[in-house]
Amino acid sequence: PKYDEEPELLRLGLRSRVMTPLLAGVEAIGTLSLMRREPRAFTSDEVDLLSLLGRMVGSAIQNIRAFAAEHRTVEELRRLSALRADFVSMVSHELRSPMASLIGSAQTLEARWRQLEPDQRDSFLALIAHETRRLSALVDDVLDTSRIEAGTFSYSFDDVDLAQLVRDSVAIAERSQDDVRISARVGDPLPTIRADRDRLRQVLANVIDNALKYSPAGSEVQVDAY
Repeated sequence: PKYDEEPELLRLGLRSRVMTPLLAGVEAIGTLSLMRREPRAFTSDEVDLLSLLGRMVGSAIQNIRAFAAEHRTVEELRRLSALRADFVSMVSHELRSPMASLIGSAQTLEARWRQLEPDQRDSFLALIAHETRRLSALVDDVLDTSRIEAGTFSYSFDDVDLAQLVRDSVAIAERSQDDVRISARVGDPLPTIRADRDRLRQVLANVIDNALKYSPAGSEVQVDAY
């Protein structure tokens, strides 16, 4: 080395230095440097030993990095497993209510068909139809989740009348329950947009259903679009 370029080393009395790369495979990820006060103080055996040490330290660093990456992967898998368990629990809970209504209504119709008035039969049939649609929506949500995880979730884009989509979504929600009032206030004119109509309807339905679900009976949900 040119010691006149390293005045600080000379001030400390260091007159010889040897450096070796820290190798992770064929990639140099750092250097290892040793210095001594005596000039030309390193033997060829020491240089070879230092080179070997550089490869060993580089390999150790690579292993530590790999372990850290593996640890992060394991933690992410645990988090996803917990989310999946929560999702299965939620779906199971959501399925119980419509299934109970379907089974109860069907059993009542089967056992008391002749005793029931026509309007009572229609009421039970309407309930069965509603709960069937609800079950179908839950199954679609599960399938969409599977498609998202598999990377096969797809879209179909078209021109969408957003104002009409909001009004239709509110009307469907209004027909599906009686406990909470719901209304739409659309600030016309809304532009026609390029979007996936079914996915947008799904998003709106989820937001509206949550609002209705967590609103006390007799209250009102208002959907504004502007």
